[in-house]
Amino acid sequence: AFLSVTAPAPSSTTTKGREAAAASFGQKLLWRIEVLLYDLFVLLLRPLPIDAVSAMGGWIFKVLGPLTSLDRVVRTNIGIAFPDKDQAWIDALVKAQWEQTGRVFLEFPILDRIARSKGRITAKGLPRLREMINNQEVVVYITMHTANWELMPACVIQHGAKVLVTYRALNNPYFDKRVKEVRASYGVEIFGQKGGAGETRKLIRALTSGLSIGLMIDQRFEQGHAGPLFGVTAHTNPGAIRMALEYGLALQLVTASSLKGANHEVTIHPPIRLEKTGDRDHDVASAVERVNRAVEEVIRENPKDWFWVHHRWPREIYKKEPKT
Repeated sequence: AFLSVTAPAPSSTTTKGREAAAASFGQKLLWRIEVLLYDLFVLLLRPLPIDAVSAMGGWIFKVLGPLTSLDRVVRTNIGIAFPDKDQAWIDALVKAQWEQTGRVFLEFPILDRIARSKGRITAKGLPRLREMINNQEVVVYITMHTANWELMPACVIQHGAKVLVTYRALNNPYFDKRVKEVRASYGVEIFGQKGGAGETRKLIRALTSGLSIGLMIDQRFEQGHAGPLFGVTAHTNPGAIRMALEYGLALQLVTASSLKGANHEVTIHPPIRLEKTGDRDHDVASAVERVNRAVEEVIRENPKDWFWVHHRWPREIYKKEPKT
């Protein structure tokens, strides 16, 4: 869920609803103004050509992104992932990733047009996806914030996969409704709220009823498993791994990469089949390392496509001076 990346996780779905209901008149008015401005912005974007909208987002972020405090985060992350690269290479990647981030932002309101446009989304590894669908194989989809990641669930669902997609509700309930409507417009209608107290139970019910589930695995999770990512300790949410181990399911990595303009490729990677030795802690640790290595490979292959602006590593790392 792109727009939920920086939103704090709610303690539960019910709590989130209570917070919205108990919000002050001023807060509700502010929320409505935000949504009104968004709706007006979308109204201006919708008639424009798809490639023009995407390019506009890329240009805006390429200009404004380096002026924000997040540019420091980007450079810190790139320094961790590519410590041996020279300054010219780093500067070029910083510029390219800001352009890509801007494209993702402005493509969101027109994702239904992108998803339904013939040839805009191509799929790599379709035999694996068809195998899962034909065999009614239940898997744990793991995904990353690469290119326009919103199109990954759209691609697999449009090909016939049955997936419970988790998301993190936005603080603004009216805006959250808009986000759900956008996703429903291109076929993603099955949601499990991320961060809620009943999330695990909902995911387990989905798995046992024959639905696959989809979770992001490249965000920092404070209480997660500590393991190396590009040689530096990172905390990873082990939830997807634990469920895959518990039910003997494959981890199915799906990633997106950007092509020219507003064109995208979704890759269905070979499955990651986990080993159960009877030592649960060892099995989880081993699986997290395998997943992190897979994440590293994807980032190295298409570095500009990763969402570099989030704090993936421990907070103290971002207090240091990045490689500039």
